[in-house]
Amino acid sequence: MLKNTQHIRLIIILTLALILRLAHVLSYPFDPDVSGSDYSWYAREGQALITTGRTDGPPPTGPLFLLISGYAGKLGPAIFPDVPDSSQPVIRLLGAILGTLTVLMIYRIGRAAWSEGAGLLAAALLAVNPAFIVEAGNLTTETTAIFLLTWALALWLERAAHPDWRLMLATGALLALGALTRAVQLAIPALLIVDLALRHGLRRAAGYGATLVLAFFLTISPWTIYNLVVWDRLTLTGEGLTAMLYIGATGWQAPDQVDAALGVDPAADDPAIRQQAYLDGFRQAVFGDPLGYAAKRISELLGALLQPHNTNFYPGPSLKALALDWLRADRSPGGLLRLTGAEQFWPKLLLYLFHYAGLLLGMIGLALNLRRWRALWPLYGLFLYFLSIHLALSAIPRYLFPLEAFWWLFGAATLSATFSRRNDRTNRRNLASAAHPGLQ
Repeated sequence: MLKNTQHIRLIIILTLALILRLAHVLSYPFDPDVSGSDYSWYAREGQALITTGRTDGPPPTGPLFLLISGYAGKLGPAIFPDVPDSSQPVIRLLGAILGTLTVLMIYRIGRAAWSEGAGLLAAALLAVNPAFIVEAGNLTTETTAIFLLTWALALWLERAAHPDWRLMLATGALLALGALTRAVQLAIPALLIVDLALRHGLRRAAGYGATLVLAFFLTISPWTIYNLVVWDRLTLTGEGLTAMLYIGATGWQAPDQVDAALGVDPAADDPAIRQQAYLDGFRQAVFGDPLGYAAKRISELLGALLQPHNTNFYPGPSLKALALDWLRADRSPGGLLRLTGAEQFWPKLLLYLFHYAGLLLGMIGLALNLRRWRALWPLYGLFLYFLSIHLALSAIPRYLFPLEAFWWLFGAATLSATFSRRNDRTNRRNLASAAHPGLQ
């Protein structure tokens, strides 16, 4: 009976998650102008890749979102015949589905790592989290990459205590697909190999780890072979990491400004020259002012961590800018009240409230669960990995957004444990009162 109730609760949570995401993505104009955006490049190059077998030039990214965008362009006219760029609503509908499946994966991770209650609470909080609802409609790689990452970790945490070759193959393939979506995920298999060593010792970790790595590289290998044959270059996923190192050291610049700063001919299409220029520029920036570089990286990482993702979806002035103006020039209760009349104030405030609640509860959960760090290493390692890699690479809220689900996961585990202890105390008092009615 209890199990049926839990299944019903999960179905309700997933249904709510899907309804909220569908309502959001269907509220978009079906064919907005996205010319000049990253998605316009993905759509164009994805179409070229699936129709001609090659892109316009050596692609700097992995192929998965290129293929998704390309096939969305093929499928779109059949579903939305009157929409000129029908790939956009297809991608957004896919985002709603993958976003809902991510809620399911977070439930599975929470159940495996803590309890059924923690999994259900984490799923419910993620289902109504406005940042994830908005993300479902974004024409970017994050929704796909986060789903693949949470799916791999759900499988792992459910079965890593009793691993077998099937778990290694499935997890390796899923992590590879994630890396072929977002290259920053390339080294995540190393976290799971460490987990194998912690759980089962070095000897078993070596055997299982070899299977995991084999599955990972076999999944990536077609893209590597394609790049060797078609573009005569050796790459695992993409070549954006050197650019991110350079941008992290120098700050964001427009592409033409980067070319001018590096002395690169924009017409040159030799990726090796550009990659070397990025590395040379990175070294010059770091060794020219190492203390300034360190301060810049720490400041940028903290800024990306504290700024909620997806506030830029809503038009109007920044809440942060409004609050700073009020502190500098007004500080009156009336002035604070007038801020609430700013354009899209309340949706932005909701994003801030969810973001900071998740951050605070997540940090508390990370601290309280430290004694279980070995059992929870894949999750702790994920935080260490993303924060450390973006301490070196460029860091913006979008790049740290995959951690948002895991902040809430630790937060939900904390809340669930608190509720359970409170219920236990209440039940013990009720039992004591029933046994000794004279004590009431």
